Amino acid sequence: GALELTYLPATAGYVVNGWQLGEALGSLDKNDEAKLVLDETLVLADKLIAVRPGHRRAMSAKSTANSQFAQIEGNRLQVATALRYAREAQRVQLELTALDPGSSASQNNLRVGYYGIAIGLYSMGRVDEAWQQYLLALELGRDERVNGFSAQNLLFWHADMATIAASRGDTNRANLDLADAERYFAVIKIQNASARGRVNGRGRIETAHGEIARMTGGDFKATRAAIDSSIAERLGVFGDKPAALPAGLFAIQHTVAAELSLLLNEASVAETHLRKALTYWQMNDSPSLSDQSSINDTRALLATALSRQAKFDEAVKAVAPALAFYKLPVLQKTDDETMKTFHARVLYAAALANAPNPAEKARYLNEAAQRFDAAPASLKRLKNFAMIREAIAAEMSKP
Repeated sequence: GALELTYLPATAGYVVNGWQLGEALGSLDKNDEAKLVLDETLVLADKLIAVRPGHRRAMSAKSTANSQFAQIEGNRLQVATALRYAREAQRVQLELTALDPGSSASQNNLRVGYYGIAIGLYSMGRVDEAWQQYLLALELGRDERVNGFSAQNLLFWHADMATIAASRGDTNRANLDLADAERYFAVIKIQNASARGRVNGRGRIETAHGEIARMTGGDFKATRAAIDSSIAERLGVFGDKPAALPAGLFAIQHTVAAELSLLLNEASVAETHLRKALTYWQMNDSPSLSDQSSINDTRALLATALSRQAKFDEAVKAVAPALAFYKLPVLQKTDDETMKTFHARVLYAAALANAPNPAEKARYLNEAAQRFDAAPASLKRLKNFAMIREAIAAEMSKP
């Protein structure tokens, strides 16, 4: 009687099982199957809400299923579609939270919703709108119901906000967000007995310091040393073969350490970090398009490090998969505007790798400039992206 709504408790159980199955299928990259299950879940949840308005399990399932749709579409780099699902998920979550405003779980889900919307807006180049959504997410974290679990999310989000603030030229705001990240790290240490939670939190904070130093200046060696120390600490907890999620975090840490090394003109150190980053990225057997973008950005940086050492043949081989990635048909259809800047960095790396061939180098540099210049002005103004254009221009100015 679940599908016919003749026994409503069975229907409620069915919709809960539906979003859980959809989530599992999505995690296995079986997106078409996941979408079929989630579609059925949404239809049944709506029917249940129609006969029992305010049915919390059905509303929760509806919000979660829409969030999963958003994640699937975001991973496919279909940002506008992902954003539409994310907004619907948040609309339902707001209604659900109003039914139980004291629920810490509902508050956390609201924060997650605002953050997901912010990511979508940022990817489309709508930076100011994204910033407001980030602020909404973080303001919800200033109540007294923060626990070890929600503190982990809030630490990561404040670290993200700090790097975005620095990219916008707001160093005061960046410092405030780093201080908040430290505050939530203290909560994690007190309330979260998991060593993994602690080392992940410390790692994210040190990585944020590295990302900010790269944009604003500072002691690159000391910042890199702190990241190296954090990597060592995390290795002691996760080992050298972690699961996909912590492996991705390891890859990001190594990539930021490599970028600092390039600024220190230590290309061989950067190469070592980037090879480790690629090893970690490749531990994910089914990377999404979004993950593949990060992997290919790492390949571009590796090609840059190799070129700095005059290892041009190796550099050409390193950047080749990244060049091929941006020729995929789906990349021609994406509305993720940040892809233009990342593609520009790949083309810049290809130019450096082709230094022995001046005509090829010039061709890649010109295309890199064109790709970057096609991005929205709101993205091009951000320091982390502007640095790409500055590097392209500097290389073009050389005789």
